[in-house]
Amino acid sequence: DDSFNDLYSKLQHTALTCIFRRGDNTMWFGAWDKFLYAYEQITGTEKTFKPTTAEPAIPTDETVSFTEDKRKSIWMACQNTGVAVYDRGAHKFTSYQHDGKDGSLIDNHVNAVYTVRSGIVWIGTDNGLSIHDPLYSPFQQYFLPKEQDGKDITIFDFYRDEQYNLWMATS
Repeated sequence: DDSFNDLYSKLQHTALTCIFRRGDNTMWFGAWDKFLYAYEQITGTEKTFKPTTAEPAIPTDETVSFTEDKRKSIWMACQNTGVAVYDRGAHKFTSYQHDGKDGSLIDNHVNAVYTVRSGIVWIGTDNGLSIHDPLYSPFQQYFLPKEQDGKDITIFDFYRDEQYNLWMATS
């Protein structure tokens, strides 16, 4: 596909941390500069989201993974600040973080996000698994057993095979 031939030369950054293609073929990029980039292939335009602590809360951290839920919102795993969700229709970011209470994320160091066919979002962290079922908000927390040396098991990534089994890459 020739539309990708000169894509990277148009972008302002040099070190990408993750790439995601939405259902509408918009490409999303996380980068070391902590900016988010969305490239709309149809129009050939790029939208840049600069990190800020102002509302709406654009993540101020590296994005390391993306997924899209059934409502077409983009979920972003942020390296040290939890999860950010972009509602494209409302043009609004929402941030979710660990606050020590039941129903929050299990940990703020998020390595991967993944949406299964049912619409449930799986969130892999350095301290276990958080699951978000849109019918039963907030998050469910699942602590994994510790390694023999007492360290927490880290979830690095998710993969769905052809039989729809969901695999987790762990430490």
